[in-house]
Amino acid sequence: MRHVSPTLDMLKRALRVKVCASCPHRPAGSERLGCDTPRSCEAHCPIFLHLPQIKAIGEQVDTMIASRERVLRGVMERIREIHGCGDQHDCVGTEGEPRHPSNGPGGGLPDEPPLFPTQDTKVARAVDRLMGH
Repeated sequence: MRHVSPTLDMLKRALRVKVCASCPHRPAGSERLGCDTPRSCEAHCPIFLHLPQIKAIGEQVDTMIASRERVLRGVMERIREIHGCGDQHDCVGTEGEPRHPSNGPGGGLPDEPPLFPTQDTKVARAVDRLMGH
């Protein structure tokens, strides 16, 4: 039986439930929105900006050779590096508050929230599950 890859809309809905629900950068009141409703932050979120590439890479993984979830975690780590948050310490300021990537090495867009390592795993796991093991 041939497995059909999830659409970008299916992935977005799953990420809104699994990742956005606990994101410290989600807009106020967005927790009341359903998973079919885009959040205003998605236009600047590195996860949603790179979702077509994440999906394409996930589709290309030969699961007989590599774990799709592990490959996607690596992709998410690279996205985090590109957007200025190489590790958890890079993303947290002196008072423990999230540091904006434009305030340090790696740059970043002014409206772009930083990614956290815990989000890497959540994204990788959600995409992997939708694509099937």
